[in-house]
Amino acid sequence: MTEKPIVITGNAIEGVRLASLEGRLRLELKGIRFRGGSTFAYVKRTWGFKGSRAAVLAQFQQMRRDWNTANGFGHVDSDTAAVPR
Repeated sequence: MTEKPIVITGNAIEGVRLASLEGRLRLELKGIRFRGGSTFAYVKRTWGFKGSRAAVLAQFQQMRRDWNTANGFGHVDSDTAAVPR
């Protein structure tokens, strides 16, 4: 069986970016650190969120759900990338 490559284009690029940031936020909440600075600091600076790590994650998840809805991606599970229906 041959695997076909997946090409991500258009708005889906931003959806995948948001999904990866959410994944990093969840891992940082559990104590895992990444090189290149804190994802929480980046998200707080970029979107202006306030509060604890858990509060920032909740705000980011709501923003991502709103973004998915506004861009026609519908409901996307938090553990998956934005994939159009």
